[in-house]
Amino acid sequence: VPYAKWLWLSTCCSAPFAFLASILNSQQDKRFLYTRRLTSQVGLLVLFLIFIPLYGLVGAVIARILNHVSVMVLNSLYFARRLKREAAEARQA
Repeated sequence: VPYAKWLWLSTCCSAPFAFLASILNSQQDKRFLYTRRLTSQVGLLVLFLIFIPLYGLVGAVIARILNHVSVMVLNSLYFARRLKREAAEARQA
């Protein structure tokens, strides 16, 4: 299974971001959590609909990898914004 190694690599690269995701879950920002989960699943579905008919199994792997990358970027951007907001609040206090 030559494509499994690429899927495994993307999963391993996104594993450190699982820790970031657990931090975000503990923040209890429900709006962001719902948005992240919904956009991740809808995005994956759209990517599957685009790439699987074009490339078959390789398309499914590509869609998964792109989904992992987009979730990592979304989590990182939100976390950076949240840190900046908390730092600004700490300076004001």
